[in-house]
Amino acid sequence: MTAELAFIFEEIEALNDKWADLQMLLSLANNAVYALNKLQNSSDYAQLSAKQQQAVADTIGDILGTMSKELTWAQECQEGDAERGQWFRKSKRQILEDMQKLFG
Repeated sequence: MTAELAFIFEEIEALNDKWADLQMLLSLANNAVYALNKLQNSSDYAQLSAKQQQAVADTIGDILGTMSKELTWAQECQEGDAERGQWFRKSKRQILEDMQKLFG
């Protein structure tokens, strides 16, 4: 899709599940939404196929959904809590899955 989105995807993928860096995942998810919104408002967006434009819109909605559910639930858990790590891993996996459709 764009080099910026590919970089964000790689950064999320590289996050260590063991450390569950929730703030970094949240920041990268926000960056992904920002980059996608920026793409929607650029002249390059009109050059994308209808399928690609739909993938952009769907990805924004999906990432925001993950942020409002799984990431929020992870933040409500105590630092070091096993449940927090589970929500982190689920959120990370879901965001990567959501973004994957941009590159397919």
